[in-house]
Amino acid sequence: MINFIIYENNKIWQQFYIDCFLKIIKKTNKKYTVIKFKDYSAETLKQIDKLVGKKIYFLDFYLPSTTGIEIAYEIRRKNDWFSPIILFIANKNARINYETKILKLNLYTKKEAEESIKTALKINKEQESFNFIFDNKYYQIPYEQILYFEKSLNNNYTKIITTNKAYKIHETITNLTKKFKNIPFLFQTHQSCIINLHNVKKINFTENIIYFTSQKINLLSREKKRELKNIIVKNIS
Repeated sequence: MINFIIYENNKIWQQFYIDCFLKIIKKTNKKYTVIKFKDYSAETLKQIDKLVGKKIYFLDFYLPSTTGIEIAYEIRRKNDWFSPIILFIANKNARINYETKILKLNLYTKKEAEESIKTALKINKEQESFNFIFDNKYYQIPYEQILYFEKSLNNNYTKIITTNKAYKIHETITNLTKKFKNIPFLFQTHQSCIINLHNVKKINFTENIIYFTSQKINLLSREKKRELKNIIVKNIS
């Protein structure tokens, strides 16, 4: 599911964005929703937080109470560093702080709008998610945020440790390994653990400790150590 979120107070430009989006999205057969806001408020972000699926933002630079760049800052401050943000602006000389990781700076042209949407969809595709249901709630966790999967001590579920939160699922490490067989960066280091190689900062092969930015684990078995070394050597050679 793609949530196409528009902040624009002009109905003509709202429709312009929607037409560009529909032209591209209908070629992909992806499910989508379109959410329109005329102006920013804290309540609009609360509504967005409840949406299921991935998001693409279209922000007009000038809104009645704020600017698109301020909304972009607020989105990123809420730790959404993955959703593409497209900022539309008519002033070629406007200065933008790219710390917000805005996808692209555009003028009001159909060609540029469509190209930005294509790029946003490509980014969302590359940022695939691990999807699951737990306690009757549906989750989509981008793989980029996942550090590792670890079997619970009572063996009833598996913990998913991410960059900023922990989740749990009724799934075994064995079954997860089968599901991840075509995802090369997810590697089983132990019968109780699968790590995301993209988020590993350091590995101490002597003490069998795997370090992430703010965490570490010591779940590296002897039989997996050699295989992991070979993968690392292959990637750096």
